[in-house]
Amino acid sequence: MKETIRFIHSADLHLDRPFVGLSKLGYNQIEKIKQGAFLALNRLVDLAINEKVHFVVIVGDVFDQASTTIYAEVKFKQALERLNQKGIHVYVSFGNHDYHQTTEMTFDYLDNVYVFNHQTVSSFTYRSSNGTTVELQGFSYETRHVTEDISLGFSVNQTCDYQVGMLHGSVGTSSEHETYAPFQLNFLRSLNFDYFALGHIHKRQVLSEAPPIVYSGNIQGGSKKESGEKGCYIVELKDNGTTFTFQPLQSIRYETIQVDGISIQTVDDLIHTLRKYLGEQPPNAVLAAEICHPTDALLSLYHAQGFTDVIQLLNEGNDRQAYLIELSVEQPAVTLHQHDPFFQTLTQQFKEESDKSYVDELFQHHRARHFLDELTEDDLVSASDDAFHYLYYQLIGGDNHED
Repeated sequence: MKETIRFIHSADLHLDRPFVGLSKLGYNQIEKIKQGAFLALNRLVDLAINEKVHFVVIVGDVFDQASTTIYAEVKFKQALERLNQKGIHVYVSFGNHDYHQTTEMTFDYLDNVYVFNHQTVSSFTYRSSNGTTVELQGFSYETRHVTEDISLGFSVNQTCDYQVGMLHGSVGTSSEHETYAPFQLNFLRSLNFDYFALGHIHKRQVLSEAPPIVYSGNIQGGSKKESGEKGCYIVELKDNGTTFTFQPLQSIRYETIQVDGISIQTVDDLIHTLRKYLGEQPPNAVLAAEICHPTDALLSLYHAQGFTDVIQLLNEGNDRQAYLIELSVEQPAVTLHQHDPFFQTLTQQFKEESDKSYVDELFQHHRARHFLDELTEDDLVSASDDAFHYLYYQLIGGDNHED
């Protein structure tokens, strides 16, 4: 009978990632959030040591940028050294964000670190003290944009006790992430590896139970789009099959909440209500709140940019409760365009104009793009809708009646 092998599947650490939407927080709060990925990395190391795993795999995007900072590099190597001291092996691949590290970063002084350095599939063999072997196959990006199907280089090896694949890429196409190293799920299934560890998509997903083909997601959310628990999987390779269990690692948790605004008439009402919601959240939660059923007073405050001050007041001196980074309102339906010729024309132009052309220049800027989340089609639609409602309100205020 083969020995049970335990390992951790992690991906998308994105160390040194610039966090967005933090302008309304205080200095201490911002610094705490900026340390989130490094704290999650420390928790990953603690978990590996406490669970006495045989090895850890990190499937791409260790760093957020091709040229990383000295701080991030040193922190990562310190984490690897802690694992080295416990005899825990680490298998690392680089992705589309940190592709440059295939030639820049060395780990020669760490006996436990194995790096996939090329954009073609290669392998390492792990051998336990009892002689059980695991072949790990993977690759790293050598260029940022990898559009070919690298997964075709994975192959079956009958000489090892277990086989694990590491693939940083996309299954098909995605509206939330750019498509890199696209692969076909049926092909990965046909290989029948004991486990396929995936990276690149920040939302954990189980694409296949048998054989297991799994996205672990990132270890720390970086914006409101990445809400909920973030972490890794503890995987057990057994003679009779594979099991995997999710373990949260995040130190900062993003959440989106809805607040009923039907009885909120004044700024005091709004602050009191939001304080109650914040007090119900776990420490270090970062919230985006939408107010449903807003009163006319709330809509007026929102369009007058008053919510910015409310957010800052709630976050001031708040070092233990949840933080608020975004506050919006559910927009009421616009009906005037159904009969009014002017609003018919205005509505039609908003529908026909391409929003993407207006944002491309900003997102292609060599500095600005590093501080912006990639926009999805839903984001563009939402931005257009917000702009329309803002213009609509400026033209007629809160009066939505035909007369």
